[in-house]
Amino acid sequence: SGRSPPLDPSRSITRVGVGADTVSCRADAPALRSVVGSLRFEFQQAMDVMDTATASSIVGNKKQVQRRDAFLLAMHQESNQRRKLSHECIALLAASRGHLDAVLAEGGLAGTDQGRAAIDGLIEYVESNAFGAV
Repeated sequence: SGRSPPLDPSRSITRVGVGADTVSCRADAPALRSVVGSLRFEFQQAMDVMDTATASSIVGNKKQVQRRDAFLLAMHQESNQRRKLSHECIALLAASRGHLDAVLAEGGLAGTDQGRAAIDGLIEYVESNAFGAV
């Protein structure tokens, strides 16, 4: 309730690693596990800070709020959208490494046109510049 995308990190995070192109429904896909290792822990920790207004005012939480917003942006999909596992890896790796911070600073949050355009652009960039990697 009140979250975009609506999710419960303790349950929804188990689906991370199941892409539209994965044959088995394993949530521990080796490709994802190798690029984001501690994602579940990081994401759960970031999601613990849910009240952005209150959390942002506490200096120690600013980074955690930013990381939470980066993960939400990376994971956001419209109800009719399905991503490939490689695309999930790209977005989540970018979030975990801080590469979405500039997008967030300019208002590109999960569910916004700017956020969608940034993720789509990131995936397109990696696909065109890292031939054979995805």
